[in-house]
Amino acid sequence: MDWSTLGGVVTIRAYQSSDHDQVRAFTCTTPGQKYTREPQRVIRDAPDEIANDPSDETWIAVADHPDVGIVGVIVYQAQPVGSEDPTTRPYIASLGVRRDYRRQGIATMLKTAAMLDMADRGIEGPTISLVNRRNIAMLRLNETRFHAIAERDLDDPNDDVITAAIEPVD
Repeated sequence: MDWSTLGGVVTIRAYQSSDHDQVRAFTCTTPGQKYTREPQRVIRDAPDEIANDPSDETWIAVADHPDVGIVGVIVYQAQPVGSEDPTTRPYIASLGVRRDYRRQGIATMLKTAAMLDMADRGIEGPTISLVNRRNIAMLRLNETRFHAIAERDLDDPNDDVITAAIEPVD
């Protein structure tokens, strides 16, 4: 399933098992910015975690360039609201774009595709994600493109909890 195409070049689509090696080797860290290591680790680990637990409600979407391969990845899931509550909510576990493909709208398209996919799967409510407070680009993207609300994470003062919602289209 193709969700969208950027400039007729980069296609946002669901992860396929043939993407395994590219996602496991995916690089989105920025030198000197330690906070970019954890999102990359989550992305790289996701294919094996999904393969090991097919019942897990975690999904991957990729930004696929026909000449380069995967240039962006998002890992998203139905996250339990609480240990005693069976309700789930949309959650972005990680989002990364290769450094040489940033500022082209790929992160916006990946996040939009993931949010719409979760809504199609019946996972309702605003989408939650954690963003390091030093990740100014992602904080701005969430604010400007998704009109998200950012609040300090009480468990980790280095992160903000981002709450974003896809508005229904009339």
